[in-house]
Amino acid sequence: MMKRHLLLWILRPALSGSLLLAVLALMWVLFESDPLWETPVLPAILIFLHTFLTTATIYWAWGRAGSFAYVQTRGHLPETLWRHRLGAGYLTAAIVWLPAAIVVLSPCRSWLQGEVFQNPYYPIMHARDVVEVGRWFLLYLVTVPAAHYAWIRQAQPCRFPGTGHWLLAGLPVLLYTWYRCLHAPLLEQTLYAGSAILLTLILSILFLLGGRRLSQSMELSQS
Repeated sequence: MMKRHLLLWILRPALSGSLLLAVLALMWVLFESDPLWETPVLPAILIFLHTFLTTATIYWAWGRAGSFAYVQTRGHLPETLWRHRLGAGYLTAAIVWLPAAIVVLSPCRSWLQGEVFQNPYYPIMHARDVVEVGRWFLLYLVTVPAAHYAWIRQAQPCRFPGTGHWLLAGLPVLLYTWYRCLHAPLLEQTLYAGSAILLTLILSILFLLGGRRLSQSMELSQS
């Protein structure tokens, strides 16, 4: 069960940066003249930077201040803290993605580009933009638990502690490759698009289960 006061307390260090990025993302979505599916690199870079920097901020800021250790003395188990940190990560993703998605899903972007700026792509490319926003959602869906898993993995006092740092460095490359695969022409077909969504859910669940298992191992090692 999520505790609202604990969730907001953990979210606080990453909130200002997420709000700033949300404004920048909203401006870009409104005023980018090219169809969004033709410019996949910039959103991917911003999503990676936002997710991994937000995760680092959440873990580093409170860990440096000794706040998580203090919270554990108040009866919150490591698994509970991990769950709330993950929830804070999803909230920061929603802060950035949701306003941009609303602008694209509604007629706002299509109307602004087509009627105000006389962009010949619109409203024809509106449907393709909607699909691209869905790809951003899938990327966040995997990247948030992956970043939290990698961060907690590198903090584990285990036999190979350096693997966590390799994960932090290698995951963006792996996830970007997967993200670019989502733009393959084959995935325009419904069957293959459904398979890609299913694979995304599987990857997300695997990272969630891995992070939960690591948090439980930390709890056992501290007991």
